[in-house]
This record gives sequence, structure tokens and C-alpha cells, in this order.
Amino acid sequence: MPVPENPLTRLDVAGRHGPGTAGPLRPGERGTVLIVSGPADAEEAMSEAVAWITAFEHDCGLVLDTEATSLYAVKELGGPPWAGSAEGAGPADGAGQDAAAEREERRRQAQTLAPYLDFVLAGGRWYHRAGLSPAAWADRVAQVEGSVAPGSLGTVWDVYPLPTP
Repeated sequence: MPVPENPLTRLDVAGRHGPGTAGPLRPGERGTVLIVSGPADAEEAMSEAVAWITAFEHDCGLVLDTEATSLYAVKELGGPPWAGSAEGAGPADGAGQDAAAEREERRRQAQTLAPYLDFVLAGGRWYHRAGLSPAAWADRVAQVEGSVAPGSLGTVWDVYPLPTP
């Protein structure tokens, strides 16, 4: 009986590319990647995310254990920053919130998430935290999340660079 093909190896990743650098990734240590897929239905957005993480695996500057790459979290992005927030920071329709308050809430949420992210992809552009202070990286994550279209899908992936011999 033939071994079933890994569906990730059959994906068309044309036009997609990895970051071309290891950035903050270190051999033998888990890394985390946030991929923002444009607004689309869930199946199309997940297909786009899988194609991007596959491109990342092939062009991140390190050899990854591709069998260990795993989807960690999925969240709709691009709405008011408190939509879906566990803290329930405000109404989902944004009533009573001005733009400054929305930016501050988005920044607060990014400060919670950013320390766990090594790379972010949005709009076909890769960002990484190497060389940035924690505050600057959190600001970058907040900026990226604040610039995506409503209905965009954020997927967080764990990646595993192989240890160097």
C-alpha cells in the first residue's frame, strides 16, 4: 500500500515566499508565526495561510522540522480591537469608542500577543522581531493588525527549527 502524500507538499505556493532570513529563530527552539490572510471565506483563507506557512518552511534561513509545524490558533482580524476579547473591553460595534481609544486597546492587546510571535506576515510582507525592542515589536504587531481589512483571518503557527549538529 503506498504511503499517502502529505497535502502540504502538493500546494501551489507560486507567488508566495518566505522571509529569506531566520530573524529571531534559533536552531532547536520553537518559533511562532502569525499569518494574516485577506478577507475570504474560511476555506479559502485557510488555504492561503497553509500556502504561506509552506513558503515560510522553505525560505526562512533554517531547516525546519516540517512534520512538526502545527496550527496553534485562528482568529478573525480587522474588526474593532475588542471584538472577541476575553476581557470584553467594549461593545463589538464600537459604540462610544473614539479612534484613539481603539488604537490604545489594539496596542494593549498587541503587547500581550507580541512576545510570543517571531514573525508576522500581512499583505505579502514579512516582519520579524529581531533587532526590535519588545515595545517596538508590540507597536509593529498592533500596526499590522490595525491595517488589515475586516474579515481577515489570523493564523498562528508553531514552527520547529532543527538543531544544528
